[in-house]
Amino acid sequence: MAAAGPLGRQGRGAARAQLAEALGLPAGQAADAACELIVAMGAIRGLDTALGLWTKRTLELRQDWEDEW
Repeated sequence: MAAAGPLGRQGRGAARAQLAEALGLPAGQAADAACELIVAMGAIRGLDTALGLWTKRTLELRQDWEDEW
């Protein structure tokens, strides 16, 4: 019998339910929806620049996170 993993069988079900609730669509559709969003965002002219400017100074990694990479 396969191991249930770190979340256990009930944990995975709860996580899927939380994902579905947060996204407003079934968890099984989340990956496809994310891919569609990325493609759509890629088609928006200037979005990469806007996001870069928005995150430039506010997104700082903790030193211990940087050390892991």
